[in-house]
Amino acid sequence: MYIQTEHDDPDTCLNELILKRIMGEECCANGKLQEGRAALLLSGQFQNVKNQIYLLISLEFLRKGISETSLIPSGVAAENQISFVTQLPVTKVSFAPRKFTEQQLYQVANAYSDVMYVRAQPNIDAKMRKIEPFDIDGFSYYIEEVREDWLKIRSYRSRLPSGWIKVPHDIGGLGLRELLPELYFMDATALYMQIRIAGVDFSSKRYAQYLEKFEYLMRAFEKRTQRPSDRYALGLLKSMHAMLMLERSGLKTMEGEMKNISAAASEAAELLPTSGEAQSMAALTRFAALIQSGDVSFSRAASSLEKDLLKILSTDPANVYVKANLERLWRIRISNDKSNWQTDKLIALRKRFLQDTRVQQLVR
Repeated sequence: MYIQTEHDDPDTCLNELILKRIMGEECCANGKLQEGRAALLLSGQFQNVKNQIYLLISLEFLRKGISETSLIPSGVAAENQISFVTQLPVTKVSFAPRKFTEQQLYQVANAYSDVMYVRAQPNIDAKMRKIEPFDIDGFSYYIEEVREDWLKIRSYRSRLPSGWIKVPHDIGGLGLRELLPELYFMDATALYMQIRIAGVDFSSKRYAQYLEKFEYLMRAFEKRTQRPSDRYALGLLKSMHAMLMLERSGLKTMEGEMKNISAAASEAAELLPTSGEAQSMAALTRFAALIQSGDVSFSRAASSLEKDLLKILSTDPANVYVKANLERLWRIRISNDKSNWQTDKLIALRKRFLQDTRVQQLVR
């Protein structure tokens, strides 16, 4: 469970991990995640199949009590502007098994030899105990405290040591990210959560700096995408990118900015063709970009968005966000579209959607 911090070089792996700076010093008091704070849950497993070693990695992230959603401005001028709501496609990714040789694994272990020792105090001369890097059964820790160059970790297993570990600033030239491109994805995901948590307190300049870091990590991962699971993860990063740009812009987007957001959302939709959330985000941002530019009439843009959302709903009928966005669109059309669009079928559909209390809550 880790994150790259503000002053870290993106090509180093474990400089100052999360909790203190990203989640707040009190985020995990008594080992429990506090409301509104975030966590990266990283799990990995080695498997030996016919003398070939494989590493399976899964990553899940969350902000306790907060859904990963953003508002999309419709672009329609109104006294009380109605916005759409979009949800991140997923918050969990499992990568395909990656093959290693024993020599590669021991190279990594040697490069991070200091991490394999737990000390009673954050002092290089303090008494220490060794962590066996390939003690696969029950190797599970969480981070209690962060200090410069040190992490305080605690094991979930009583037989494994807990205490302070020294974080390496250099790995002896070993390109760990070349072995595990997933690390770029993990860094980008952690940075995404950092921005979502602290974004409202960032100046526009600082927000732009953090967004640039995210884009760097996303591009670095994109260069190394090979397998279907990599493309799936890249689609998720593209969705995060669109949401971060939306959050920076707020409900008032600059001229042409919505086109960039729409482009990112469309790239995510291409990578995640079966995701209703990704397809919905692409359709909603495309509509907002068209309205902002004025290249297409409102009636035509609204009709196209309606068809897109109904198509998504046909394959994902339980998606309350799509239903809520259709209701928001219909409310906009009532005020702005004088064409004969309100068919009996749409009126009945709208009435049925509004009977769902979850939809009612989303359109308030």
